[in-house]
Amino acid sequence: MSLAEPLSYILLASVVCAVVMKLVDELADNHVNLKGAEVFAVGYGFILAWLATRAELFPVFLALTIGVFAAGKIDHILHYIGLATFIVLFLFFYLTAAPGTQPAITLAPLILLVFLSLASYSDEQPASRFPKFLAYAVENRLFLEVATIIAAIATNNAILVLSLISFDIAYKVTAKSMQGVQYSSVKK
Repeated sequence: MSLAEPLSYILLASVVCAVVMKLVDELADNHVNLKGAEVFAVGYGFILAWLATRAELFPVFLALTIGVFAAGKIDHILHYIGLATFIVLFLFFYLTAAPGTQPAITLAPLILLVFLSLASYSDEQPASRFPKFLAYAVENRLFLEVATIIAAIATNNAILVLSLISFDIAYKVTAKSMQGVQYSSVKK
């Protein structure tokens, strides 16, 4: 497969997007009043839109956004700003791309998008909604990863897995490193 951008750009964008997204999530969840935090939300919306409009990544990052939105996890003004940025820039990037460079919207990618969106949505559900034997997968949010591996095999597109794993590891490392952080500008 030929990539439009170097693999290093895609992996770096995946990591940066995850780190910034988790930082925004931490600010939102802990009611931190940080001036200029909106810039981070716009930043992750921009990077996520860029990733979702890469032909080789189209289904996974669009599915990630759809699943999180459908699960009701976008629940703070910062995430609404990130989502709005994503939507506007996704449409802009998609509609202004050179002919033949944007992802083709055909039946196969749409089926893949639905499959991955359902996996992303499942990742965001409480473990109590699933049988006990799936507890580990639910607690560690592995549905999208497994679905992406299946999609990568079915489409012969390893970049799907590499990008999502880079994103996921960066997100989880950022979450782990933020545990125990004491915030001083918390709104009451």
